[in-house]
Amino acid sequence: STPFQQNSSNSQKQMPSSTSFLSLYLLTITFPLISSFHASSLLSTARISHNAAPIQPSHNKQIIPSITEKSRTITNVCVSGTLSTSTTDDNSPFGSYADYIVDDKGWPVMLLHEKSQNAINLNSNSKASLFCQLPSQLHYGQSATSIGRVTLSGDVERVPKAETSALKFAFPLVHPYAERLVNLPQYFFARLKPSRIHYTGGYGATPTWVDVHAYESIRPDILAQEVPSILPRMNIERQLELRLMCKHFLGLDHVDGATLHGMDRLGVDLRVQLGPYSDDYRIAFRYPVQTAEGAKSEMMKLFQECWERENTGEYYTSSLPDTLKHS
Repeated sequence: STPFQQNSSNSQKQMPSSTSFLSLYLLTITFPLISSFHASSLLSTARISHNAAPIQPSHNKQIIPSITEKSRTITNVCVSGTLSTSTTDDNSPFGSYADYIVDDKGWPVMLLHEKSQNAINLNSNSKASLFCQLPSQLHYGQSATSIGRVTLSGDVERVPKAETSALKFAFPLVHPYAERLVNLPQYFFARLKPSRIHYTGGYGATPTWVDVHAYESIRPDILAQEVPSILPRMNIERQLELRLMCKHFLGLDHVDGATLHGMDRLGVDLRVQLGPYSDDYRIAFRYPVQTAEGAKSEMMKLFQECWERENTGEYYTSSLPDTLKHS
């Protein structure tokens, strides 16, 4: 029998505790579904440039979230994906849409129907993968190939009924349609326990295998929920300041356009238009932030610094924020 079948009769094997599912509920509250999430901050740093060599950070400090953090952020915010299993007749791959939430380790928990093809397949072979990628329409015109995505592979286990109380409350908070389904006998919760995690930053980026234990222990980016409400307004109201950032932080005096397309706890991603070409740059916050309000404050400080350098020719420090040109 498969682990998928074994766990339907043995609720003690490799299942999270009630405390874990309480954590799941709390995590669901913290990271709810956001229809307008802008994930361009997760874009690959591999973009084709037409001119200068990449700018290197001026200090040896982290200014871009790690691949592990990006992976965990994607799976926490993207609450649906493609679940792939093996068919029972010839073991060919079968993929189908699946909604999910994550527990406190970042493991996806899905609500499946007993007669769905994936459920039938899992009864014979518990191995499966879940592909997660945020919608391309949320990336300011970026193609789907340029957006970061994650595939989690491992065994799918049934969640014992004794462990589902918190799930029955948490799952409909993210997927409201499921409120009437969670108590029906033909539906059950299944959890994917990843043994391998694969991250791709976008077209042309080198794919990366992510350490599973590191993924389980890291937290998603704390700004993931707030980015959609922050960036559009800044792009409309702060064009002068964005161009001054190009001038004083990047050394680009005459640009045709500047657009914020990503923000996280470590800094912002700025797309600069130079004639027919565009390049992406990273400008780090001087101090990592812990809240959305902190990020707004750091952005105002960068704008203020640019204004002072432009109008007075000086600032309290001669050093500039760390920058990086995505290559």
